[in-house]
Amino acid sequence: MAADVGLNIKNRRKQLRLSQARLSDLSGISQSAISDIENPDVTKRPNTDTIQKIATALQCTISELMGEQPPGENDAAFEGLSPDEVKLIQDYRNLNRQGQEYIRQTMYMALPIYIRHSDAAGVEDQKIG
Repeated sequence: MAADVGLNIKNRRKQLRLSQARLSDLSGISQSAISDIENPDVTKRPNTDTIQKIATALQCTISELMGEQPPGENDAAFEGLSPDEVKLIQDYRNLNRQGQEYIRQTMYMALPIYIRHSDAAGVEDQKIG
């Protein structure tokens, strides 16, 4: 198993804002086992069944936890989106609630202004930035 599996589990768990106790409830794996898996000093690695249960609870694939593909790459919610759109969504999901609310408010304030100005100026599909 990849040496980073524990770190990948921990990162994904934190991304979803789950405690080890909550992940334990969702996966059926004891909290102490999850703690051991996430601890880089523990040499015992989890078996495939354990990884599958954790992956299911973390809404990702075993491959993602093993570091074989980026998180969300096979996520059905991302189907048909460009890499930039996927990155925006992932960055947004990594924010706390206050950060997400700030981004939403900013977008909803800026979008009508952009539309008004782009319509008036005849702007079409120009890349910003």
